[in-house]
Amino acid sequence: MPLGRLCSGRRNRGCVRPYLKSVGFSMLLRALATSLLLASSSVLSAQTFDAWNDFSASNNPNGVWQYGFRTSLLGPFVRHTFASGLGPTSSGNTTIAQWFSVNPFANVGRIAGSGCGFLGPTAQVCAGELYAHPGLSGEYAVLRFVAPSSADYTLQFAYRGVDIRGTTSDYAVLDGGLVLQQGAVVGFRAPDVGGTLHVTLLAGEAIDFALGDGGNGAGDDSSGFDVVVSESSLGAVPEPASVLLVGTGLFGVGALTRKRKR
Repeated sequence: MPLGRLCSGRRNRGCVRPYLKSVGFSMLLRALATSLLLASSSVLSAQTFDAWNDFSASNNPNGVWQYGFRTSLLGPFVRHTFASGLGPTSSGNTTIAQWFSVNPFANVGRIAGSGCGFLGPTAQVCAGELYAHPGLSGEYAVLRFVAPSSADYTLQFAYRGVDIRGTTSDYAVLDGGLVLQQGAVVGFRAPDVGGTLHVTLLAGEAIDFALGDGGNGAGDDSSGFDVVVSESSLGAVPEPASVLLVGTGLFGVGALTRKRKR
């Protein structure tokens, strides 16, 4: 089948450039596919962050995690400056590493080893949980999560009292100055309190998991807790550059399609 007269200049009419047209359309389709892949890369690279597994007694900040305190529930966050590995607890095969400040105490730590043991005379801590105690002047012990990228996140958290005389503390989950959830932590090894929250965060935005004294002083307020944050696999926010690439690719395909129809 004849292809028609080949084009030899800019003003030729009725001529065809079949090879160039097919190659141009193919290249645009490839560019669009690449753009879609780049835009979806942040969606496919979902991550999970476990505060116990990730805990560090030598780095603060430590990746997405920071250890510190708030002087009040809505007060500014201050990172702890001292860390210690206290070694074995007074009984059992558990060990604790924690972050604290000279004043306030408001410590945040991790219990490792096996079984359960006593930290002080009345706090029974168990391997596999995080540990926190509020400050002596109403300060909140805080574990902070900082979003590594703009995405949807699932926050899973649980608190429990570990003082054998009955813990009387309170917890709160905050996004800056906004309290997302709060409640009381009471009793000794009673059912966990906490829950699951779904939030959309920008890169660098922080979520604070805070433990306070329950409003009645810092006695008998030792608490164990767990925090796991997961980046949602379907809700990641595409980077602006990827959105621009996709838009450019779609515009190019549309323009070429209209030209081919003329």
